[in-house]
Amino acid sequence: MITKVTRSLMVSLTENEIRSCATELARVTASQAELEDEKKAVTSGFKNRIDRCVADCRALAQKVTTKRELRDIDCEWSPSDSGKMILTRMDTGEIIDTRKMTEEEQQQSLPLAGAQKKEKRNA
Repeated sequence: MITKVTRSLMVSLTENEIRSCATELARVTASQAELEDEKKAVTSGFKNRIDRCVADCRALAQKVTTKRELRDIDCEWSPSDSGKMILTRMDTGEIIDTRKMTEEEQQQSLPLAGAQKKEKRNA
């Protein structure tokens, strides 16, 4: 009695089979490179998003820790009787800086000071 069986055994490839495998190898290699590039782009996008979250967390933690933050506050320079300019916060009225008047500011303040004195005399 004869029984047929199938086994996996080595076989030499023909020239046509080798060319076909080479073409398929090139296609699969190119596909792999495209997928790796796509993965890098996606990973980079996530890294940027994660980095933004980390930066936001640090900024918020700093605010919570110090209970303060930098904000743009309207301020006003005004002359004083002592020949200085005073910088005052408009939100709290706190004096935050002083400096000497420039020559130009001193010249501008003279006529105004003289006019105020005349008004007081006339009153």
